Amino acid sequence: TLPGIVSEFIGRLDPSFVRYAFIVLTPAGTPGGALISARRAFRRAGKDLDAGFTIRMPSNDLALSDVQSPTKQRAILARADEKLAAIIRSIAAGERRFHTIFPLLLPLAWLATAILGSALSHHRHALDRRFFAENSCTGCGICVQVCPAENIVLVDGRPQWKHRCEACMACINYC
Repeated sequence: TLPGIVSEFIGRLDPSFVRYAFIVLTPAGTPGGALISARRAFRRAGKDLDAGFTIRMPSNDLALSDVQSPTKQRAILARADEKLAAIIRSIAAGERRFHTIFPLLLPLAWLATAILGSALSHHRHALDRRFFAENSCTGCGICVQVCPAENIVLVDGRPQWKHRCEACMACINYC
């Protein structure tokens, strides 16, 4: 589904000045129901989403997936660059266009978003309960700096998570 921090940002938008609203999603695999969630969030904010795009990226979820080899990551990023150029052209032209998963899977994505998305969004803030700093942690504070949710503080030179995690994995990846 759509990350909670993104949904909250969309909810704070003032749509009165927006002529063309678009979103670019960067999933590591299938976008699932994130585009459906984005369209709903924009409607709740008072604006229809005009376009939605996805660019597949390498996975950064070290907790739930394997990291792709550098060769595979470079290939994914090269395809992403090509797709980004096409997306830029679509946006510049003001095209109303949405990336969709295989049409027969759309009802399944909608159902999964409705059921799992709400369940995951309720539990996402607790994901960091499994995080810890190893003894090799130097207390440099990079994790604190990169966390978009301001979820990490250093206490006596050790990171402590405040249970407002957005599961972006920036703390783990940058560390």
